[in-house]
Amino acid sequence: MRTCEIRTCGDDAGYTIVELLVVLAVLAVSAMIVGPRVSESRDAMTVNAAGHRLAAALAQTRAGSIADSAPRDFVLDLDKRGYGPDRDKALKQLAPGIALTASGFLSEPGGRRMRVRFRPDGRATGGAIILRKSKSAVSVAVDWLTGAVRVRRLG
Repeated sequence: MRTCEIRTCGDDAGYTIVELLVVLAVLAVSAMIVGPRVSESRDAMTVNAAGHRLAAALAQTRAGSIADSAPRDFVLDLDKRGYGPDRDKALKQLAPGIALTASGFLSEPGGRRMRVRFRPDGRATGGAIILRKSKSAVSVAVDWLTGAVRVRRLG
């Protein structure tokens, strides 16, 4: 028959303060390395999601123009940082911190409000919209010949 003894703990029963400090130092260094990357990744996801929402709204306006056999306008308001179909009075707003620039679209007097006109045959007044936040950027392009909307990450 086997007997087991209960051992009592001696001097090596725990961690020393030096071991705990080393672990804390390693954790602090890894947080300093990973922290900025997490912030950049969050900005990239925010800009990417905003670009896809904008592209979906543009594509929906194009589809409505084709379905109704009537031209439809899509508005970009650079001052209010909003966008949406012209017949909707309430424009959707971009998330805070996202910069909006546009080129190639029909411009109203003053140049701070732009339009994309979709025609019933699918064509459109082409142009590009760039959304930017810190180091992340997305381009939403409308092809003038086909009216197709494309989203592309920049950088």
